[in-house]
Amino acid sequence: MVPGVDLSHYNGPVDFGEFGRGFAFAYLKASEGCFTKDPLYAANYAGLRQKQILRGAYHFFYPQLDPQAQASNFLSVVTRLNPGDLPPVLDVEVSGEQNSIAIAAAIEQWIDAVQQKLACTPIIYTAAGFWNTALGGTTNFTSYRLWVAEYTGNSSPILPAGFTDYVFWQYSESGSVPGVTGNVDMDQFNGSLSDLNQLAGLGGKLMR
Repeated sequence: MVPGVDLSHYNGPVDFGEFGRGFAFAYLKASEGCFTKDPLYAANYAGLRQKQILRGAYHFFYPQLDPQAQASNFLSVVTRLNPGDLPPVLDVEVSGEQNSIAIAAAIEQWIDAVQQKLACTPIIYTAAGFWNTALGGTTNFTSYRLWVAEYTGNSSPILPAGFTDYVFWQYSESGSVPGVTGNVDMDQFNGSLSDLNQLAGLGGKLMR
C-alpha cells in the first residue's frame, strides 16, 4: 500500500523543507460546517503542490446543518481540481442527533452539489462503528469510494456495512512525520502508486 497523511490547522504550520519524506499523498482539511474554513489550508496546499505531493481536501460534515450551505462553504475553498488533486472527501463522523434517514439524505445532497461543481465523485470518510450505528448500515452509498477510519495493528480494517472495499485507510492518529510537530493521522492508499496517480488525474505520469 502507498503511505500518506492527513492534516488540519490542529497540526500547526508545516515545515515543507522537511515534510514529504516517506509518503506519497496528503489530505487537508478545507472546511467545516456552513462557515468555518481551515486557516492553514491554502498554505498547506501550496506547500504540497510545490513539492509535487499528491493532495486532496476534505470537509467535516454536520448532518444537522444545511448540506447545501456546507457544500457551498467547501466549494468556496476548493473552487477547482488541478492535476495532482485527489477527489474531495466528506468526513462523516458525527450524527448531530439526526436519524439515519436524515443523515443519509444530507450526505447525498452535499455529494451531489460538490460532484456537479467539481465534476468528480467525492469519497466518504467514516468508521464502521459510527456508520453502522448512526446510519443503520445503509447500503445507499455502495457505489462510492470509502476512506475508512480504524486504529488497529491488524493488516486490514473493518469496513462499514454496505461497503465491500476501501480506497484509503486511516490506521493511526499518533504518527510522526518530519516537518510537523506532534501526532499526525497516518493513512494508506489501497493500491499502487500508479493507481494513486490515476485517481489524481495524472494518467501514467508519476508525481513521485
